[in-house]
Amino acid sequence: MGISDQQGNHIVYYACKYTPLELLAGFGAQAQLAETDISSFDNADRLAHPNLCGYGKGLIERLLAPDVHEVVLITCCDVIKRSFDILVEQGNLDFCYLLDLPHRRGKAELNLFRSRLADLAQKYAAYSKRSFDVGLALAAFKPSIPRKDQRVTLIGAHATQALLNSVQNNLGMPVENATCTNRQLLLSPPPQLGRAASNSNCAGCEAEGEHGANQDKEGLDGFLDWYADALLNQMPCMRMDDVSLRKGLQHRDGQRGIIYHTMKFCDYYGFEYAEATENGSAPMLKIETDGSSQSAGQLKTRLAAFGETLRAATTPGGLSSVKATTEDSEKPVYVLGIDSGSTSTDAVIMDGQHK
Repeated sequence: MGISDQQGNHIVYYACKYTPLELLAGFGAQAQLAETDISSFDNADRLAHPNLCGYGKGLIERLLAPDVHEVVLITCCDVIKRSFDILVEQGNLDFCYLLDLPHRRGKAELNLFRSRLADLAQKYAAYSKRSFDVGLALAAFKPSIPRKDQRVTLIGAHATQALLNSVQNNLGMPVENATCTNRQLLLSPPPQLGRAASNSNCAGCEAEGEHGANQDKEGLDGFLDWYADALLNQMPCMRMDDVSLRKGLQHRDGQRGIIYHTMKFCDYYGFEYAEATENGSAPMLKIETDGSSQSAGQLKTRLAAFGETLRAATTPGGLSSVKATTEDSEKPVYVLGIDSGSTSTDAVIMDGQHK
């Protein structure tokens, strides 16, 4: 059995918000997001297909690092599946599991997902030689608390901590992570699970033997009955068939602007962005990265300009005054926008009627 760190702690690396972090916590494992903000893809270029996206290459690089011993991945897309195949082929990991996630959230899909979670629990218990503790699982649960502060919301594809820091530093205001990296469970644990946790830790209960094993199984079964539903029916990512709940990511109290993040060569979130620009009320900026740190320089200019726009919108004499002048005055109004990049400069001039 491998140990994830020198203190004997099990650390499981993951990449998707549908990863059963609380289930793994029930076995005493700590979850660590696999940051893909990698500067070079030496191993990935050698092991993977050249057309693999930057996010997949960064994920492979991170999970092949010597400090990684345990990995649980979700079948978000073909890139994750290919990354999993490479990790298994390399044979460097002590525990590597691919959890198949249903596209739909009906009763049949829920039962199927529960059985897959149970299979993961069985395999991780055999690997770690640890029993499931429902109390540890519930202690790892972090309820979603709606924010009301003045902030910018980052929506879309995976966001590394480096990207979140870059957005916040360049905008000069708090940033809410609503990407597919952030967990957003919508259901809270029922009271009976808390009582089950208390009973499993009572002084008169046997920790070993058949009685203790039965208690572990009962605690796991009861936990999975609730947990499969809570995990599958959280705020959906664009991989799901029904993504109507995602409209709630916009029009939130205190939301001053939206930054929509897409991944290069990935179409999952491009369609949502197109719809959001038509129906959204908050100022919006689209950014695209390849999952590496190579986009930092280009993002800095765009984020800084967007930050100036947001500040002007709430400053006396700022954009609100321009809007009033446009609506109330008969004089023609023209707005010039310039995007100056490393290889080209694009410009557009628009009048008060958006022509």
